[in-house]
This record gives sequence, structure tokens and C-alpha cells, in this order.
Amino acid sequence: MENAEEWNELPEVALRMDEALEAIGQEFDPMMLSELNGFLCGIITSPEEISPEEWIREIWASEDSDGAGPFKNAEETRRFTECVMAYYASIAEELDTSEFQPIFDIDPEEGDVVWELWAMGFGRAIALRPDAWDKYLQEDDDTIDATMHLLGLVAIAGPEEDSDVELTEDDIAEIQEAAPDIIPHAVMTLFDFKASRDAGPTAH
Repeated sequence: MENAEEWNELPEVALRMDEALEAIGQEFDPMMLSELNGFLCGIITSPEEISPEEWIREIWASEDSDGAGPFKNAEETRRFTECVMAYYASIAEELDTSEFQPIFDIDPEEGDVVWELWAMGFGRAIALRPDAWDKYLQEDDDTIDATMHLLGLVAIAGPEEDSDVELTEDDIAEIQEAAPDIIPHAVMTLFDFKASRDAGPTAH
């Protein structure tokens, strides 16, 4: 893809977040930056609010023997939490100003955008409130289409063993080509809908 390298230009707040993720021991299986970007997009656009106290521990997959997570003390925990919330705020600001660009990995050999990890992160956010996402399927056509596109990409990126979805090689190739453009448009559509809903009716 001609413009694949554009997704590799990370803002400073994302670089700091990437360093914080790399500092977590691999035994805790932390998210990669692309996955976290998708995860936070899912949290921000979720039809139901989810508090950081609930979702932040999803960023790593396992605890140590004391159940304390990957941090040695309260100060380390505080610094990591501040880094995550700063990154969360930066994504929300990008969405609010219609300048959102998801962070995707780039295939080092082919140079293509690898969107699947991002979609898996988004799917992990959906899994925190799976039934809530049905609410978006009862709204306007744009919101329904955006939701269906994202749910479909999540299913393709991490299909269930019992999934009824059958894709030909042509189907997969078409999705690979379109997904990097579908994702930012769909996420911004959901963000704008949620923002307008939360704002309530405008007084006249």
C-alpha cells in the first residue's frame, strides 16, 4: 500500500505509551500499541461508559504471584496510569477534532498495513459490554453501518472456531485493502453519534 508508512509516524504521547508497554515484562503479556489504540477507541465509543478502574487492567493479561500486576510499587502504577490516561485523552481529542488516525502495524516485508491487531484490541473493549453494542444497531443508518463494519472486522481479525463466516481469498484481499480506510471513518461516526447523544437536544 502506497501510504502505509504514514501510520508509522507516531505522536509523542504514543511513543511514550509504547515505551511504557515495552517496560512491562513479557510474562504479563501486555498489549502492543496498535492493540491498545483499538482497545481505547472501543472504550471511548462504547455505548455504555466503562470506568478506568475496570478496563485498565485489561492492558496486561496476567498478574504476578501476589496478584499485584506488573508494577513494583504504587509510584510505578501511578506513572503507568497517567501515561494511559494521557494517551486516552489524545485519542479522544483526535476524534473530537476529526483528525483521528488509528495506529496500525506495518508488515516489514511487504510494507502493507496490518489492521488485525487494532481490531482485536477494539474487540476486547466490546467484550467488556457486549450486549450494549446492540443499542447502536437501533439507531440511524450511518451508526448501524459503522457498527456493523467494526463488528465484522473484529470477527475477521479473531474469528471464533464455531464462526459461520466463510471467506474466499478474494474476500480477504478486499477486506485487507479497505479496512485501513473503513476503521477511522467508522470510529469517528460512532464518536460523533455518541457525542451528539450525550449533548442532548439543543435548546431553541
